[in-house]
Amino acid sequence: MAEVTVLTSVCGTAPWLAESVLSVLRAAAGGVDIELLVRANGEAEHRDVERIMCQVPADRCRVFYTDQTISLSDSLNGMLAVATGEYVIRVDPDDALAPGGLRLLLEAARSGGPNAVANGSYLDFGERVGVIPVKMATAEALAQHSVGSYCYLARAELFRQAGGWREIGYEDWELLVRLMAAGGEYCMVPEVVLYHRVRSDGRLAEFSKTNAERIEAIRQANAAWFRSQGVAI
Repeated sequence: MAEVTVLTSVCGTAPWLAESVLSVLRAAAGGVDIELLVRANGEAEHRDVERIMCQVPADRCRVFYTDQTISLSDSLNGMLAVATGEYVIRVDPDDALAPGGLRLLLEAARSGGPNAVANGSYLDFGERVGVIPVKMATAEALAQHSVGSYCYLARAELFRQAGGWREIGYEDWELLVRLMAAGGEYCMVPEVVLYHRVRSDGRLAEFSKTNAERIEAIRQANAAWFRSQGVAI
């Protein structure tokens, strides 16, 4: 069993995949036993993903191909179902793990106990540059804003117990709410653990057009937990 399974779903982002994969392999070289699962989400991604992933040692990765593009949540959940690592983390193919970042997250999670959810600060680069500090994942905060990078690390069992990703609001933010509702213990890593590529044609730019509606969807979908934590919904 690997220590950490890294999930990467490629859909329109193959041009940056090699850099992301190298960051994962660098983490493995730094002493983290990793399993990398990559899905070529849609036939248009097959050739580029195959070209890049054929250079990765077979004992480090598994690659999945879908002919028709499926939702991001379905893509990630399909890989989560077959992940063999004790812990799971998602990394987008146009982003990269910061040097030493995965080790810091893993150490925080191991210190935090079986329900630990480790998250860290991240560095925006590309069309916007700056370090975004991680914040505490209180119920009040989660009802209003994101608290750190999307690539938090927790036991695979806790991810599955929470139900994986769902196509609602912001998928990772909403999943973090459910991880906390499932008994997650949030562990903050102040150091930068992720390099996040900001693109005007990326998902975040698209989502920003309906930001208020997406936040409200998260709030309403998890209203019972928010209310149990004293947050008015």
